[in-house]
Amino acid sequence: AVAAEHFRAMNGFDERFRTSEDREFCDRWLARGARLAYAPDALVRHAHPLTLRTLWRQHFDYGRGARRVHRAREARGHGRFKPDLAFYLKLLREPLMRAQKLSRAPESPRAQTAPAAAKMLALLLWSQLANTAGFFSERS
Repeated sequence: AVAAEHFRAMNGFDERFRTSEDREFCDRWLARGARLAYAPDALVRHAHPLTLRTLWRQHFDYGRGARRVHRAREARGHGRFKPDLAFYLKLLREPLMRAQKLSRAPESPRAQTAPAAAKMLALLLWSQLANTAGFFSERS
């Protein structure tokens, strides 16, 4: 959330971005010396039904947007993009750790946690493959 006058002073979202416009705005916001804060009580719901096809399309477009954000950052002198491999390892470990935590809960039968973790891991891999494909598609 940004006060309207600050948003307008920064010319709002870059309209060339179909996706990742918020990432690009935050990058310009930080480059200006402004701060971002974590608001743990804030709740945002993005409710759109997803199939495997629409999940792929959404994350493919996120990848394209990410490439545009990194290209804009490079143009502003921030250097080349270097992926944070630790982030991706943590992302892939999360469903397994969550399943392990749930399996210890007395109300959660162990038999239900392994399939849920496998499903979440498969969806994460699917979305990250789509994101990577979009990133490299935009690059070419």
